[in-house]
Amino acid sequence: MTTEVAKFDPSTYVDKVRDKIKQSLVDVIPDEQWDAMLRAEIAAFFKPSPSHSPATHSHYGVLPSERPSEFHRIVTGVLEEEVKKRARAVLDGPDWQSYWDGTRQRVGEEIGRIARENGHLILAKWLEAAIAQVIDHVRFSPHG
Repeated sequence: MTTEVAKFDPSTYVDKVRDKIKQSLVDVIPDEQWDAMLRAEIAAFFKPSPSHSPATHSHYGVLPSERPSEFHRIVTGVLEEEVKKRARAVLDGPDWQSYWDGTRQRVGEEIGRIARENGHLILAKWLEAAIAQVIDHVRFSPHG
């Protein structure tokens, strides 16, 4: 016969006390009040709340004077992550990659298409910035 003493684990004691207190608090609240509190919390979860800043969100049916509901924020966060994941998957595809073909660098089909369809706009924007820098340099140059 062994007389080992069981090791005291304070975390299980804390968990048991917490659960007991939690259950006691729930037991003291009358059912009608408990139901009303739950309904209020659920409604608040789905309802936009007044904003303290002048312009928060003005899309998806949320007025500028309201903050989106907690539900809206959760759904938007989940959708944002999913869109990012899908966009990364598309951009990781061969059509969106550059690669070396012997000594020449080549681009995937989508990158080539964008360059062909928008090359004149891309070049114009690049030249605008370069020309503006030259003009600014001439205007503000002390030797001018």
